[in-house]
Amino acid sequence: MKLRLETLVLVTGVALGMVLGPSALVQADDTATGRVAVGDKAPAIALPDISGTVYRSIDLRGEKNLVVVFFRGAW
Repeated sequence: MKLRLETLVLVTGVALGMVLGPSALVQADDTATGRVAVGDKAPAIALPDISGTVYRSIDLRGEKNLVVVFFRGAW
């Protein structure tokens, strides 16, 4: 009976950690970096493409909409 109780407590703790852990990390990151409010100008960024060419958002300002997409992969 004691082993079943210990197993139940362990499984419950792991499940809570999996559910609550990632949301706590996201909240910490949001408060540390701040957010851009709707209507504010986006901050200037410079990012390289796959071939190494660096594109700056300041150079593209005023033309058309700028969409930045981050591909997260393990390739």
